Amino acid sequence: MNIKTDTKEKFSVLRIQEDTITENMSAEFHAMLDEQCATPPHNLILDLSRVGHIADPIITLLTDVYGQCLEKGTSMVLFGLQEEVMLSLREKEVDDLLNITPTESEAWDIVQMEEIERELLKDTDLK
Repeated sequence: MNIKTDTKEKFSVLRIQEDTITENMSAEFHAMLDEQCATPPHNLILDLSRVGHIADPIITLLTDVYGQCLEKGTSMVLFGLQEEVMLSLREKEVDDLLNITPTESEAWDIVQMEEIERELLKDTDLK
């Protein structure tokens, strides 16, 4: 699977370079996402702007990894979804469960806002 990674201070942007993410790619994709979640920075932004089709097992994988990120106190945001991919997420009724934005800058903003929110909640819990 061809993915370019751009690491920033607070997050990594994973640029998927595939037209289609198929079921046979799920093990490799899962391993790559797990590796990215395990190494700092732990927040993930997935650029899906080149992806025109996504297999159902990949949708399940994305929702699972998103849930794992929430449990670990990290963020995962998807951006640049083409219409067919967005329709697939809607059909599976997961489009409202995931953080999805149209642009990369909005994805950056979400990660940074969630980081601030976690810091504020941590400070409140300490009091």
